[in-house]
Amino acid sequence: MAAFPVVSPNALPTLPSSYRLNVPNYLQWARLVEVTLKGFSLLSHIKGNAPPKTDRHFQTWDVEDSLIITWLLLSMTPKIGFNCMFFSTAREIWENLAETYSVKKGHIERFEIESKLFKTKQGSLRDRLLQELESVVG
Repeated sequence: MAAFPVVSPNALPTLPSSYRLNVPNYLQWARLVEVTLKGFSLLSHIKGNAPPKTDRHFQTWDVEDSLIITWLLLSMTPKIGFNCMFFSTAREIWENLAETYSVKKGHIERFEIESKLFKTKQGSLRDRLLQELESVVG
């Protein structure tokens, strides 16, 4: 018998398809995952450390972590999920996704320049924005 209750396989909600991780929505997806796991007192699976294997709670933690891994994988596009399926813990998946998809230096500037560029029809402003974009992208 488990030392404390294990989350049931159906306890974590199915995320709406509009929130399925597909790269551009990483920040929204990540926030939804954090809030959901916090609501189930499971946030430590992505923000904390696993208990030692000798800890009497390890088996329960491991079962919960496996369910969270499955839930995370099902909340992503198949391509992203495939890249994450061989990590051992939910935290490893979480950290890999954060490193891969979180906003990095230059992306915000790039987005702002591309937005201006999209709104600009032609002329010297468009040429200047293209040069600015090129310098940010490299």
